[in-house]
Amino acid sequence: MLQSARLPAVLEQPPQPHEIEVSIFGPGLGECVLVHLGDNEWVVVDSCIDPVTKNPVALDYFSRIGVNPATSIAVIVASHWHDDHVRGISKVLNAAKQAKFIAASATTREEFHALTLLPPPSPRFSSGVSELAETRRIVEERRTAGGFQLGLAVGGRLLLRRPGLPIDEVWSLSPSDEDTIRGLQHLANLVAPTGAVYRVPSMEPNDLSVVLQLQSVAGSILLGGDLEHYKRGRSRGWHAVIDQGERPPGKSAIFKISHHGSYNGDCPEIWEHMLEKEVISILSPFQRGSVSLPRQSDVERIRKSCDRAYLTSNRRTRSTRSPDVQKMIRQSTRSFTPRSTNMGHVQVRFTGTEWLVRGTECAARL
Repeated sequence: MLQSARLPAVLEQPPQPHEIEVSIFGPGLGECVLVHLGDNEWVVVDSCIDPVTKNPVALDYFSRIGVNPATSIAVIVASHWHDDHVRGISKVLNAAKQAKFIAASATTREEFHALTLLPPPSPRFSSGVSELAETRRIVEERRTAGGFQLGLAVGGRLLLRRPGLPIDEVWSLSPSDEDTIRGLQHLANLVAPTGAVYRVPSMEPNDLSVVLQLQSVAGSILLGGDLEHYKRGRSRGWHAVIDQGERPPGKSAIFKISHHGSYNGDCPEIWEHMLEKEVISILSPFQRGSVSLPRQSDVERIRKSCDRAYLTSNRRTRSTRSPDVQKMIRQSTRSFTPRSTNMGHVQVRFTGTEWLVRGTECAARL
């Protein structure tokens, strides 16, 4: 069960130049994180679509609080190419005229062709691949005009430095060398000549998901993407992040929990070695068909590690249909995903003395 008390309402005005903001959006299928570095500079991580406006939530939010994406977005990061994390990200990039674009590596043949500007192997592909192809086209157009080139995230890479701002550095902590090599082997097999067979590892987008650490005056901020925990060995996933010698020192005050709170994204050592004792954790749910995250067991596990954890959308408030009606809909359709009428949003701001947490009506504290 989630706590029923409502959070204070989200502020609909921009943060002050000295204030830090971390906002996470998620209606139940999709996720987007916005971070105010200070002085009206922002980082956008992933993208999702508001089910009511049909616009990327980042652009809707910036419009409401009076932020111009053309001049205010410094970096856009696609943590991985799952559809629920990149819907609308090409529209965000198109609006962000001065933004640097950081992409996760490809894990499918279609993604590889889109990333390298090769003709698509098939006329039909997922929305994630469509977003990758369009963002790649925009980046290439700007590159030829003298703008930013495409950047790829790897473990231990400094992506952005802004001396003097409340958040002055943005680092990527993943993928690890081992996961990157496995990804290259996997792609080599995908583009191998017809009939050639190689013994290579299989890959999922989460294997190459990008974890970010942002260094701030109020403690660092750890954004976990959808990176998973591999218990065997320490060269992959969260073990590789924890052991990484190049990552910035210090523990994080804010943690975007990996993989919607699922057990396969949880590594106990994160809480021990990377997070402050009084960390504020945020996450978005995931609901598609019979898969619903976080599960009650996930909620209980997170509560044992963290006293202050917040979910963008409480699934119990997402549908007013009776159980009988929902059962009938599921039996008569191939797949059924309830559509939220509210975009879940948890807003965390540091004013200079403390972190304040606010949320929309459907947000909840675990």
